[in-house]
Amino acid sequence: GGDGKKLTKQEREEIERERDIRERDEFAKRLVEKDKRRQRSKLNNDDDDGSYSSESGDDDRKRSTKEDEAKKRMERLQKKEERDRRLARGEAVVL
Repeated sequence: GGDGKKLTKQEREEIERERDIRERDEFAKRLVEKDKRRQRSKLNNDDDDGSYSSESGDDDRKRSTKEDEAKKRMERLQKKEERDRRLARGEAVVL
């Protein structure tokens, strides 16, 4: 019959999940790249206006902490998803 190509519900969900994860990975990579670029330019700018004002320095520190938190969360998420992906493939995963 011609229905050999038909995917089971499970297979379709599996493909969907793979695609979701791949898209999220690419999104995360783009975020990190953007972040690196921003940090590099920020570092370059800091040399110029190091004496600008102590207040903005505090602000900067707060913001970078928030970005670090987000990055840590992102890394944790990726590790977890990597684990889930391996589990889905039936590999043994050490938690």
